[in-house]
Amino acid sequence: MDANIVEIYCLADEFSLNFDAAMQGHALKKDSGKRSRNRKFTLSDSEVITILILFHLKQFRNLKTFYTQYIQVHCRNDFPRTVSYSRFVELQQKTVVKMTLFLQLCCLGKCTGIFFIDSTPLRVCHIQREHGHRTFKGLASKGKSTVGRFFGFKLPYKHLVHSITSDNGTGFYEHKPVAEKPDTEYFFAHPYSSRERGLNEYTNGPARRDIPKKQCFAKYSGRDIST
Repeated sequence: MDANIVEIYCLADEFSLNFDAAMQGHALKKDSGKRSRNRKFTLSDSEVITILILFHLKQFRNLKTFYTQYIQVHCRNDFPRTVSYSRFVELQQKTVVKMTLFLQLCCLGKCTGIFFIDSTPLRVCHIQREHGHRTFKGLASKGKSTVGRFFGFKLPYKHLVHSITSDNGTGFYEHKPVAEKPDTEYFFAHPYSSRERGLNEYTNGPARRDIPKKQCFAKYSGRDIST
């Protein structure tokens, strides 16, 4: 049994028992006139909270894959009475308030006045297309956030991006999230209409006077290009 799982479960279970005891005299009861059985759920609230916390600690991206292929396969000793995934989704709704309070009251630790803020990444293209990307060449770079690695830049550069214009190449297939995050407009130039990308042509023009196309810029210094 994983010691980390036991520690999380014990904390969650202790909070769950105290929460249920405190809510027992204050919760409103549904008076339908019918008798109802007060059966316990197969998975307790503490187990549901523990599984959801482990999902983030294990850095899985898909909850269904994590539950069906990791919890139900490799954690059978820790969670011997698992339910189907559709039922587990229903149990999440029942425990969302309890889990939110548990994380807020028991998992934040002591406030030291030091905070770490992770900016939202702005992906300009797929990370495997970084070498062929030209629109943000010199600005975009590889980076890492809490959700993984990316090629682009983070939103402190938002005030520098007023609009984006590109051609119709396949390298710009992710144009929608690129335009949404900095809240800017995205335009596509018509084929063979270089006049619609004036800034690009104006930037390339001085360089192309002396450096022909398909020539490697690595042979020239910044001073050579600027002069």
